[in-house]
Amino acid sequence: MKFANVGKANRRPYCLCASENDLLVIYLSSSRGCTDFLLWMNTDGMVITEASVSNRSLHTPCFVRLLEPYLCVLYHTNNSNSVQRIELLKKKDDTYNPFKSFSGMFGYEANRHFQCHGMCVAKDFNIIISDFHHRRVYVLDKELKYKKTLFGAIDGLDQPAAIGILNDYIWVADINKIFVFHFAHA
Repeated sequence: MKFANVGKANRRPYCLCASENDLLVIYLSSSRGCTDFLLWMNTDGMVITEASVSNRSLHTPCFVRLLEPYLCVLYHTNNSNSVQRIELLKKKDDTYNPFKSFSGMFGYEANRHFQCHGMCVAKDFNIIISDFHHRRVYVLDKELKYKKTLFGAIDGLDQPAAIGILNDYIWVADINKIFVFHFAHA
């Protein structure tokens, strides 16, 4: 399927996810600080709907996940891509607005050290994230509140990055290996 920029000049697709009803959500962004857009496309490449994203302030999107009725987006918040922030976006009219955010939990200034390189959504709508800096994988609820730590350095994690859930197992890509942990949906 060819991807056309559909009239959104100076924007390119940064991340996408698929919904259970075979729609793709594509996050179009620009490094120039222009308005970002979200496109919903079917698997034939037809645009079903679109919406703008407000209050972006030069953050780079790296993951988007559906978390009905919200979208959950992981952003890089500085030029070195070492600090991240997760935002829930809520739709109002044709615009998605930040609703809640999460930028770390450990340390005096948690937002200065939160390095998330992986995010996925479990069947129970909890958000599973990796924290590269603190060597952990933990669970946030669908309101972005910390629930618990699943795995950490004690389990062998050194620099957890990409993560995913497949058949009740969490797959964690670490610096030079992949860990597979059993995960029972609570």
